[in-house]
Amino acid sequence: MEDVNKNIKLINSCLPQYALRRNSAYYEYVCYINNIYTFLICGLYDEVDLFINRANKYLEKNQKMIDFENQYIISSKEFLNRIRDYLDNNDLVK
Repeated sequence: MEDVNKNIKLINSCLPQYALRRNSAYYEYVCYINNIYTFLICGLYDEVDLFINRANKYLEKNQKMIDFENQYIISSKEFLNRIRDYLDNNDLVK
């Protein structure tokens, strides 16, 4: 879990301030990432899985509006992949 804490700190350290505005293209995605972290800490793995799927679908759907070279997006996508692997490798999702 310490690794996850370091990861989320790294991700949030490069969070652009405009992403916190509700009318930002990033806002919904940022909320998904933070929900994933919260559910992960609580051990609610089915919910983690649900929000990973929502985050990935959001990125797919909004490809034209999202800057995929933005460090927050790069770091958070790596986080999503690591958490997905963790869930799969430990058979944590029903």
